[in-house]
Amino acid sequence: PVYGFGAQIPPTQTIVSDCFALTGDFWDPEVDGIDGILRAYKRALQIVRLHGPSHLDKVIKLFADMARPYADAITPPVNGVEMKYFVLVIVTDGEVHQQQKITDEIIGALHLPLSIVIVGVGDGTHDFAYLRTLANDINSLRKTHEAKGPNKAEEEKRKQLEHMMQMAEEQMEKAKADKMGGGFRNTKQKKTVGPQP
Repeated sequence: PVYGFGAQIPPTQTIVSDCFALTGDFWDPEVDGIDGILRAYKRALQIVRLHGPSHLDKVIKLFADMARPYADAITPPVNGVEMKYFVLVIVTDGEVHQQQKITDEIIGALHLPLSIVIVGVGDGTHDFAYLRTLANDINSLRKTHEAKGPNKAEEEKRKQLEHMMQMAEEQMEKAKADKMGGGFRNTKQKKTVGPQP
């Protein structure tokens, strides 16, 4: 998938989009290989108007959402969810805005099967200090994220797993008791026999 950010897009070219498909079709953004990426980029340059500021958070969120279903994938696949790993390559001139949102999106994606590579381009008129700092501090960001403990979704998953394990244990105990009792239970109540009034 190839997406762009920071451009005025058709039909009016008056609205700045922070996340659009270079193919022109948001729901079909895939191209084949590096040549496909270059062709889509050249085509997009003829249709859109580049326009700052650059907001990277929406593109990062989009790819994090793509990777999220595979966060807990294991081998062999369970429920048809196979293991996948995503690499997001962002090409930018370094002039990025809403830096806290970018940092928040990256922190939110730390547990996902996703790597983010940021490539700086241009004549050096823009400052890459934020991106350099972000790259250098990613390990401390990960430690901070882990220190906060599991988020609500992870906590809910843990509770569901514990509940399922408890139910499985109860079923095993029941099966064991049924096996020891001959596989069936006497459900008839005893009748008390005594003198009739």
